[in-house]
Amino acid sequence: MTERFFPRATVFVAMILASATLAGCVVPLVAGTAVGGYTLLTEQRSPEQLARDAALAATAHKYWADASIDLARDLSATTYDNDLLITGIVPNQQMKDTGERLARQIQGVGRIYNEVQVGPPTNFGQDARDNYSSNALRAQLLADSQVRS
Repeated sequence: MTERFFPRATVFVAMILASATLAGCVVPLVAGTAVGGYTLLTEQRSPEQLARDAALAATAHKYWADASIDLARDLSATTYDNDLLITGIVPNQQMKDTGERLARQIQGVGRIYNEVQVGPPTNFGQDARDNYSSNALRAQLLADSQVRS
């Protein structure tokens, strides 16, 4: 009987890939990495601006989380060249206004676009369909050479 020698790192990587395959995560992981790399290559903003934009969005989420877990759950922040887009669905106008008021306190934010909708919350199925559609559209836009990101 022959014994094979596998370095620990090889076994560890194989276990990770096997478990990810069982969970169905390999394809999204590979696709996400490819899209992310393509985005960095075609992005018009500098790496420094990308970092500033990411920091502004993270700060908005922190302000919302500090004020209310509901705000952090229901609102999303997207930034581009220091401008902040707030989206989501909240149950009342007061929460919409609070989200914008907190975002205005963030140093370095340019314009704020408050596109938050007031209405009943969505359910998991609706969210999953929306996320799938958004990601499919993003992938198509990123792959289209006629569209500049």
